[in-house]
Amino acid sequence: MTSNKIPDVHTVVRKVSKSRLTVDLLTGETVPLPQAFELRPNEEYLSASWLEFHGNDRAASVVATVHTLRKCVNIKPNDKCGFALGVVENIKATCASFKKTIRIVHEKKSNNPAYAAVRQIGPNNLDLMEALAKGAWRSVVKNADVEDANKVDQ
Repeated sequence: MTSNKIPDVHTVVRKVSKSRLTVDLLTGETVPLPQAFELRPNEEYLSASWLEFHGNDRAASVVATVHTLRKCVNIKPNDKCGFALGVVENIKATCASFKKTIRIVHEKKSNNPAYAAVRQIGPNNLDLMEALAKGAWRSVVKNADVEDANKVDQ
């Protein structure tokens, strides 16, 4: 499989299930829980999508990324999940503060041409996951806030 490093100034997007989202009581923002960045048993890396794969217009790229993820992991437009956005260099810096030298790479897949992998992040470390949730990967776009592709095309 061919993989290329994603530039540090670019953004990766991770789907976050509704059970791994919460509301920050101070700001009212929807934010990820640390468990959103937990490796499942036998998982070697975190899955994500490369935002700028879809172009440099951030708003349009968010919509395109969400539409791609809806298709490849069967997310309905009204599902209460979200998508955590993190800048690559910030994710790397957070991990480096826990003595983890990660790689964030583009690994194009047939159902998700923007597929990205966050490699060498394991094993799970709750303090690291919390730091990612509170910092580098704190920004969340709610699935319900992104227009349905079918409505956009009409």
